[in-house]
Amino acid sequence: LCGGRRAAPRSAGAAAGCFFEPTLLVDVDVSMRISQEEVFGPIMAVFRFSSDADAVAIANASPFGLSFSVFSTNAARADRVLAAVRTGMGNVNDFAVNYLCQSLPFGGTKLSGSDRFAGIEGLRGCCLMRSITRDRFPWPLRTALPKPLQYPVAPGAYAFAHALNELIYAGVSPLMQLRALATMLRVLLASGGGGGSGVASGHSGDGENIKEA
Repeated sequence: LCGGRRAAPRSAGAAAGCFFEPTLLVDVDVSMRISQEEVFGPIMAVFRFSSDADAVAIANASPFGLSFSVFSTNAARADRVLAAVRTGMGNVNDFAVNYLCQSLPFGGTKLSGSDRFAGIEGLRGCCLMRSITRDRFPWPLRTALPKPLQYPVAPGAYAFAHALNELIYAGVSPLMQLRALATMLRVLLASGGGGGSGVASGHSGDGENIKEA
């Protein structure tokens, strides 16, 4: 609609061809290159949409997902649209004001990246978060690999694993759980016992390997 050309230098010392005129593009659709690439320049692309769902689909068709702004006098409508668009940040009736709120995490999704800076999430990104487990009662309860599942696996390994999943996750009826427990005991007895020797392994510190026998 306007612009679309290299701007002539305004001073004698400015290099020719290094500036671009403010440009307004209309009738843009998601198949166009301008809608799929990030343009760091004074360019605005205008899309036509027929409904809120259509507008959301256009926004989500972008491979980027840093920030999104929606303008409406209907707060509920604006919230619905904002909730449906996949971005790391969003603003209602404003643009990029979240960047001024340094207590909020700043970041996006998709090709815009997935990490954050600022806020609690930004501080956590500078930390090494570790997950450590330890047996609360070392004896008689220990994390042990049942013998049917040790390598090479026993012929009843599948039946044991299937019954173990039913016992833990099924939760449909006590009868089913008792049947699963009976299957596990039968396979354990057939394989000659419970846990093996090398039963638990993990990592602690900088590369130190922990093994319990």
